Amino acid sequence: MGATPLITCIFALLLLLLSKPLEAAQYMPDNENPCIAMCNGTTFDITKVFDYPVNITDSRGYYYLFSPCKGYSCPGGEQPITDTAVCQKADQFYTCGRTEKPIVLWGLTYEPYIFSFQYPWGVDWRISIFNFISDPTQTVPTIKFLSEDPLLQYNFEVRGKCIGQPYCND
Repeated sequence: MGATPLITCIFALLLLLLSKPLEAAQYMPDNENPCIAMCNGTTFDITKVFDYPVNITDSRGYYYLFSPCKGYSCPGGEQPITDTAVCQKADQFYTCGRTEKPIVLWGLTYEPYIFSFQYPWGVDWRISIFNFISDPTQTVPTIKFLSEDPLLQYNFEVRGKCIGQPYCND
């Protein structure tokens, strides 16, 4: 058995991946407020979605404090990290992402709007990803923990009518 079947599989996989282009835009976070991100005249602003900080509980009984605009002083380690966007309380406190330079992505969809604020730079490479999904039937925004997958990546979902997308009035 030669390399031909392997090359054929690789070629088929590449065709599959390239047959539908992936589209997304990365937004630049505002220097003064990490809850605002802009690109080509479009602004995402999650400042008023919730009265931050927000407490979130997962199915394991772990608690998360989400404070993306001003940060939070997350205890733990030798010194607390003061610009914590997501602070987890498990067996101890962990910074699961910081407010400094969040990664903001928009999947270029309008109905519904789907975009994410990602908070890297947590302790031991932790990162928290918040997917924001507009839902016109849900007037009050909700937030929930989805999973820790892969290890040390914390996935959350925010859903509501006005969740920081452009041109939305409460």
